[in-house]
Amino acid sequence: MKKRVGSPSTPTPAHPRTAEPASRGAAVVAPPAQWRRPRAGRERDDRNDAHARDAGDTGASTGRYAPAVKRLTRRVRRARSAARLPHPRLKEAVLADLRFEYGARTGGRRIRTRAGLVRAFWRMVWESDAFGALVCYRIKASAQRAGIPVVPRIAHRIAMSWAQVSIGDPVLVRPGVRLPHGQVVIDGFVEIESGVAIRPFVTIGLKEGDLRGPTIRANARIGTGAKIIGPVTIGRAATVGANAVVLHDVAPGAVVAGAPARPVAGTDRATT
Repeated sequence: MKKRVGSPSTPTPAHPRTAEPASRGAAVVAPPAQWRRPRAGRERDDRNDAHARDAGDTGASTGRYAPAVKRLTRRVRRARSAARLPHPRLKEAVLADLRFEYGARTGGRRIRTRAGLVRAFWRMVWESDAFGALVCYRIKASAQRAGIPVVPRIAHRIAMSWAQVSIGDPVLVRPGVRLPHGQVVIDGFVEIESGVAIRPFVTIGLKEGDLRGPTIRANARIGTGAKIIGPVTIGRAATVGANAVVLHDVAPGAVVAGAPARPVAGTDRATT
């Protein structure tokens, strides 16, 4: 059989995935053009990888999901920050709130039996305007303390619907607090100690640009419509009168009123 005369045909190069590894010291040859991805496709992949890095993902998220991932990351960070607060345990807090509310409504009567405790709980839930909302806040704080997601948001919405009680995530409320009628807004890094009674339409919050909130010491009384703003301290057993605007510290046992609030001599505590 005669051999065909002419230049031999150019052999088809092997695919890079199946080709044998080059010997050490050999020059690296770029893959043929037919195996390269189009330039537009490579640029699109680079943009998606950049969006994924910005969102903190490993590549599963694309650019259009980056804002949602960032919002979720911020919520997780806020939940973790709230979980680090020394929130009281749910049972301890609810029992202390129940005894305070029950004693105020029954003239100082005490709950002596477990059956009486159950009856008193459901009675306060039924009769009090805001005790159920306060219990919802305790559930929220307990879930944050345990790092449980979703539950804090649901409990917060129920408290808002029940009695217009809005207590922010950074707020620390000690056991044994009373909200007679609800309509209370508390937010910022606020601490409220045991024995505090807060009347309706009260705002306890922050000054613009400062995350430090008020500290309200034990057995203080906050009157209807009062506003306590900024990093001030309400002393132990102090009384803030109705519609007062507190911008400075209040001494223990003092009674303040007015806007801005000033000490009032010879004034008895408001009990309404």
